[in-house]
Amino acid sequence: MGVPVILVRDDTLATTTSGMGAFRLSYTLLTTYTLTYIAGPNGSISGTSPQTVNDGGDGSTVTAVPDSGYYFVDWSDGSTDNPRTEVNVTSDLTVVANFAQEGNQVPVGVFILFGAVVVLIILLGIAGYLQEKRRREAFQAIARQYGFRYYKRDTSIAERYKFLDKLREGSNRYAFNVLEGPYEGYPVQVFDYHYETYSRDSKGRRQTHHHYFSFFILEQELNFPELRIYPESIFSRFGQMLGFDDIDFESIEFSKAFVVRSKDKKFAYDVCHTRMMEYLLQHRGLSIEIERRCISISFADRLKPGEIPGRLHQLVEIRSLFPEYLYKM
Repeated sequence: MGVPVILVRDDTLATTTSGMGAFRLSYTLLTTYTLTYIAGPNGSISGTSPQTVNDGGDGSTVTAVPDSGYYFVDWSDGSTDNPRTEVNVTSDLTVVANFAQEGNQVPVGVFILFGAVVVLIILLGIAGYLQEKRRREAFQAIARQYGFRYYKRDTSIAERYKFLDKLREGSNRYAFNVLEGPYEGYPVQVFDYHYETYSRDSKGRRQTHHHYFSFFILEQELNFPELRIYPESIFSRFGQMLGFDDIDFESIEFSKAFVVRSKDKKFAYDVCHTRMMEYLLQHRGLSIEIERRCISISFADRLKPGEIPGRLHQLVEIRSLFPEYLYKM
């Protein structure tokens, strides 16, 4: 604790009633404090310790010096300043310098990097949540505009339409942001779709891959055999090399642009007539799958909500290009 010490004498001349002069003595009491710096194991203190400092004064600088093979960690009061200087001292202080072996030191840069990664993950999580929230709200707005029903998630769609190849892929399959209802006289469904696939890394650990895309279904009045029409790619060309032949058409341009596969070639030729081929060549990104009562189109990624009405119209246009005699057979 601080110790009062008489530091200042003030001699002033006072005048008495008789006119005689007399000296008046006064004294000022000042408080001092003690600063003590102690080195913990494996280090020493450079500088004055202990120190006596007047109330409100500053101490002199001290440094915690680690032994060879050790580094300074902190002071026992939590401060990491080294060297340190106490300023505006108003109480006694006793602190111990802590040291640790160098092999146990974690570089400050590692902490900064780890913190940055954590912050980035949190920000990405927040951004992802907000993006999905905006997407749900956009789908709900479309539902209100067109009189559709909206479902946040539907795990039964994967089972109901498991005959469609695109909806059979992977595991943990489910539809979400589902729109359902009549559109231009046809029952339709629009949804985001998810499935998972797995692989192994170089150390044999399983890795999960999430896949998302947009899917559209129009249900018509009759059942039809399976027919798939999708853009030509390097994978489809490789499949043809392995014997998975597609159906060729008189239009060389169409045959090069699209893969057409069906066990019923006559049905494939009925659907892919001249007007249908011309339409698909104008919309080369479409992937079409027809089976039973369903005409479906899918895309490699999830579409922006604003694209959905236009794609629904395309689905109806594809249905309108089906020859009417197919429905009279």
